[in-house]
Amino acid sequence: MIKLTNILNEMSEVNDDLKIDLLDTTVNRKILSLILKSHPELPIKLKDYIRHSDTKQYRKEYVYRKIEDFIHTKLGIRDSEVVNGVALFYLINPLVGDPKTEEMYGAKDIYYSFIQFTGDEIDEFMDTDAEECDECVGYGYEDCDYCDEDGEEGDTLDCGICNGSGVVECDYCGGAAEVDCSNCDGHGTVDVEYTRYDLPINTMRFISFQKLDYHNLDEYKYTPISDFHSKNEEKKYFLWVNDKEYESAINNTDDLVYDKNELIEVQQNKINSFDIKYGLWLNLKTYWMKV
Repeated sequence: MIKLTNILNEMSEVNDDLKIDLLDTTVNRKILSLILKSHPELPIKLKDYIRHSDTKQYRKEYVYRKIEDFIHTKLGIRDSEVVNGVALFYLINPLVGDPKTEEMYGAKDIYYSFIQFTGDEIDEFMDTDAEECDECVGYGYEDCDYCDEDGEEGDTLDCGICNGSGVVECDYCGGAAEVDCSNCDGHGTVDVEYTRYDLPINTMRFISFQKLDYHNLDEYKYTPISDFHSKNEEKKYFLWVNDKEYESAINNTDDLVYDKNELIEVQQNKINSFDIKYGLWLNLKTYWMKV
């Protein structure tokens, strides 16, 4: 592991003062310089990414993954804010040769935007779920009908089989007075088939040097993101990541809150510390289930 005591000390001294650029810091410059020395292939890889930066997800590309791996394994730093900060700093300065000395763009020069919208198709799945058995109320057993629920049969037999006790053990339940529930075979639950409808919800996060146009996006004639790309085709922007979640409903699509191709939310601002620490990182893959 590279010893970076001085860098780590500097990190502890960096504050959120608005006069200090969130990306163009001495710490980020030193870390990026070490990464470029260790991975001389990154400039070419970043150039390849930028050719398709409006549709390819930077956070899943080679450059980001190498930066993340270096910071994790060589520096021993697991803070997502550090990884995002260095990766973003390099993304907006793809031509830098010497990060320690050259003039570079910083957080004050870029915008963070996200657009959240639903997909154009609702996925349909047949699924099963375990529900409590109505017959045994989840216990898995029921009273034995062959021995009047007491585990014994007969009452007057005087023979060698019962040793004169007058009763013999029930052959069906073995004297337990209970048997496995005939409805659930003793499991306590039964599998119930249902249809699940999943509506994708996409949250696409972008980085740009200019404000992007997201006003009056056509929600239904085109997909919102198609209209977004059309409105901004003359501008350069980078797709950081496309996080996908699902809203789900059981047996009835009417229970879905959103429609297909619906624009849910858009936001754009100069990037800030919250965006770098959380906005570029959160990936909530959850299912919103309506029953």
